[in-house]
Amino acid sequence: MSSLLYVITRWVHVISGAAWFGLVGAIVFVIFPVLSRMSTSQRNRLMGLVFPRIFRLATILVSLTLAAGALLNYLLTGWRSLGMYFSSPRWFALFLGAALGLALGTFHFLVEPRLENKIHSLVESEDEDQIEQVSHFLKIVPRVGFCILMIVILFMMVFSRGTGQAGI
Repeated sequence: MSSLLYVITRWVHVISGAAWFGLVGAIVFVIFPVLSRMSTSQRNRLMGLVFPRIFRLATILVSLTLAAGALLNYLLTGWRSLGMYFSSPRWFALFLGAALGLALGTFHFLVEPRLENKIHSLVESEDEDQIEQVSHFLKIVPRVGFCILMIVILFMMVFSRGTGQAGI
């Protein structure tokens, strides 16, 4: 295994994953508290301006995180000895973290484009019920995603033990 490739890939994975986590945290702890204090028309306008950009940034960060994670998987296992994920609690923590991260990334790619389309259709709408429904969904999804990402990070920390050697 090329050690330089491994180090670069690991840094891309860690930084893009941390940025993804930070983006979701900003949505949960900054954007939604502000949105909840706005009138319906102001909230509608801000959602139409902000969330398409957030979704695009999230797509980039999720893609980088998952691609670098897949490459790390290949560099560690060659995709031949996947049984090692069940060989110890540390490797199993890596498996669980990767599975949760992949599931959350898949959710992003399958569900959030539909949500983005709904937000675009609401920009000119005055239907307060529909705006409230989308706002409610937008409150729940990032909170759940934030909790899942926190668990993913904890599993990855258990695997790496903070040694910088990824348990190898």
